[in-house]
Amino acid sequence: MATIALQLEMAKKVGSRRLDFIDDLRNYAQFFNRVVDHLHDPDLETVALTSTFESRRSHIEWIMSFSEHVLFKIPLVPPESLSPMLLIIHEAVSNAVYHGNLCVPDEIRASKTFHEYEEELAAAHPVLLNQQATMKLLLFRDHGDLTITDSGKGFNYQLQLDRDHPPSPESEMGRGIYILKQTADEIRFQDNGKTLRVRKNWRQT
Repeated sequence: MATIALQLEMAKKVGSRRLDFIDDLRNYAQFFNRVVDHLHDPDLETVALTSTFESRRSHIEWIMSFSEHVLFKIPLVPPESLSPMLLIIHEAVSNAVYHGNLCVPDEIRASKTFHEYEEELAAAHPVLLNQQATMKLLLFRDHGDLTITDSGKGFNYQLQLDRDHPPSPESEMGRGIYILKQTADEIRFQDNGKTLRVRKNWRQT
């Protein structure tokens, strides 16, 4: 059974709390009930969410759902920055899995859902679905930092960063980085494109 690992650390001026989760997602509700009360604390200075997950639809949906719950419940992120930060997480996670780990072909993205492609991989190349990505989300009172690293071979990220116009409507590739450039305040790649770092600033509370 595939498992997902997560660490949530919440720091205040005095003291901090860390909660860990390593599970196959069957006990997600119990874990979330353990952390939800701590997320409302107005004295929070920083929240660090670190997760290692596999290239499976259930893992992607879970990490997006959990990130959304954290963002909407903590007092650090102002309302106007919630949707942009969620969009950044979604695009970064999708790029890491679809392009970095699975190298989903352009024609597949245009003709099949990820669920259909995942079923094909599970039958023909199940080891690919075990490819991992690691995400670290740091939330402060004035900005958020996201770092995500995939298990792929890297790519020519400078070509995408230099693009100053959106991809053509017929293209299924290149949208993620373009969206990140339009939404984030800073975007950097490292390790031949396998690691992405994104920053989003917001008003200080």
